[in-house]
Amino acid sequence: MWHEARKHERKLRGMMVDYKKRAERRREYYEKIKKDPAQFLQVHGRACKVHLDSAVALAAESPVNMMPWQGDTNNMIDRFDVRAHLDFIPLYSPALLSPT
Repeated sequence: MWHEARKHERKLRGMMVDYKKRAERRREYYEKIKKDPAQFLQVHGRACKVHLDSAVALAAESPVNMMPWQGDTNNMIDRFDVRAHLDFIPLYSPALLSPT
C-alpha cells in the first residue's frame, strides 16, 4: 500500500512539474510575440476610377443636403457625415448651492 501511494505521489509531482514547465513555455512564447497592436493593423482597398460629374457634385454640396451639427448652425455637415451619429454630451455646470 505504501508503494502505491508513493507511486501515485510521484505521478502527481511529475504532472505538476509538467504543468509549470508548460506555463513557463507559454508565458515565454506570448512575451516573445507580444507587439504593438498597431503593427497588426491591415488596410485593404481596391483601385477605382473616379468619374467627375459636375451635376452630382453640385447636388451633393447644395445646402439642401446640409444639416447643423449638434444644433450649431455655424457648423453645417452633410447628412451622410458620420459625425451625425456621435452623441451630444453637453458641458456639465454644477448647480450653485443655495444657502439654507
